[in-house]
Amino acid sequence: MIWVLLGTLIAGLVVGGGLAGGDSVRFPAHDRIEDVVDDETRREEADAILDEAEANLARTISEQLAATERLGEISGDRNTSRADIEAMVGDLERNNQAQLFIDLRFRLKNTLTRDEWEELFPAPGASSE
Repeated sequence: MIWVLLGTLIAGLVVGGGLAGGDSVRFPAHDRIEDVVDDETRREEADAILDEAEANLARTISEQLAATERLGEISGDRNTSRADIEAMVGDLERNNQAQLFIDLRFRLKNTLTRDEWEELFPAPGASSE
């Protein structure tokens, strides 16, 4: 459940973007903040929130890739116990950043106006004119 939620949040924020240049993440909306948000104070706050979200997402992706690799390694060892695998999976679930992404999303929502939000995060299938 946690993995589905995290994946959905990430996909929703990174649609049209993704990983670029190795460990960096850049949300497409981040590049448009300056054009969309006129108020300097709110623009700076939105920019800082997106910076934090991008840094946390990049770190989470890196950690998850490393953990997945480790899980693959121990899963391939015939002598690895069920308890060892369950402990590692439990650690992965406890270390996920889903709650942080949710918190950042609502901070950003509270920073932007409805019109700014809709321009930065258009509904799927909406025209981008």
